[in-house]
Amino acid sequence: MPRATLDRLPAKKRRRVLDAAIAEFADHPYDRVSLDRVAAAAGVPKGSLYQYFHHKRDCFNTAVADAFGAAFAEFERYLRRSRAGDCFDEFRHALLFAIVLRARRPLIARLYFRVGFLESAELQQEIVNRNSLFQQRWLERGIAEGLLDPRIDRTSVRFLLDAVANRFHFMALSGTMSEGSLQRLARSLAQHLRHALVGGIR
Repeated sequence: MPRATLDRLPAKKRRRVLDAAIAEFADHPYDRVSLDRVAAAAGVPKGSLYQYFHHKRDCFNTAVADAFGAAFAEFERYLRRSRAGDCFDEFRHALLFAIVLRARRPLIARLYFRVGFLESAELQQEIVNRNSLFQQRWLERGIAEGLLDPRIDRTSVRFLLDAVANRFHFMALSGTMSEGSLQRLARSLAQHLRHALVGGIR
C-alpha cells in the first residue's frame, strides 16, 4: 500500500506523480524501471518518492491499480452504453473495448499491454482479478438469460473466455490488425462462442 503522504498531496501533484509512474512502467520492463526517471518526470526529488511509496513494487502496484481502476470504470460505462442484446453480444463489445482504450487512453493501453503480455504472471494479478470479476458476471448473466446451462463447467468456460480475450487484446493493443478486421473478428468469435456454449458443456 502507498504511504498516507501520497493521499495527502494536492490533487494535481498526486496526479502528476501517478502519471509519471504509469508512464515509466508502461515504457520499460519492470526490472529496468528507474525511480529517478519517475521523480524527474513528476518534478519531485527522488527522496520524496520514498515518502509516497515504500519501494518500487509498491509504486508499481499503486500505479497499476490507479490506471486499471480508471480503465475498468470506463469499461463498465462502455458496456452499459453498448446495450448489448445478450451475454454473447456483451462479450463481443468487451473484446472491442481494447480498441476504445487504445484510442482514448493510450498510456493506460500501453501499460495494459506491457503488464498483460510482457511481464511475469506475478505482476499480472491486478488484470487477472478484474478479468475474473467480468467472467463471473458474464456467466451469471448467461445463465439468467437461459442461454447457458446452470450445470456448465464454469472453470472451463472462464478459461476459454480468458484465452479468447487475451489473444484478441494482444492483436488490438499491439496494432497488428486494422479496426475493421478486429470488428469482424470480434463478431465471428462471439458467434463461435454462442454455437459452442449454448446448451452447456458437460
